[in-house]
Amino acid sequence: MIHLRRLETRELDGPDGPANEIFVGFDIDDRTWTAELVSVLAEQFKVQRMVSPPDTSLLFVSVIGDFESRTFFEVWRLELKRDPALSHLVSQLRLAAPVHGTRDGRVLAEGSLLLPRN
Repeated sequence: MIHLRRLETRELDGPDGPANEIFVGFDIDDRTWTAELVSVLAEQFKVQRMVSPPDTSLLFVSVIGDFESRTFFEVWRLELKRDPALSHLVSQLRLAAPVHGTRDGRVLAEGSLLLPRN
């Protein structure tokens, strides 16, 4: 099962000045839901991006629990090819960082959700 525990846009102060970030936090308790996680993330991101400031350029995704990171990235790339709206919104980001971790704060995997560069 997938539980969306947090979805918000917030302003951050970074080394290059203020920036807007979409933060999405999930709990997942069964690795068979990995593909569904991508679908939920894509839909939640698109909606949140549409209600966020136009200059929103960061996406941070936190996933706590049992899921398969490799499958997640493979399915995400397929979703980018399948969904032109998602692909367009992601292309406007400077950084899209998912982090897979445990409840005690241990990082299991990190990566990027940005479009592959040709």
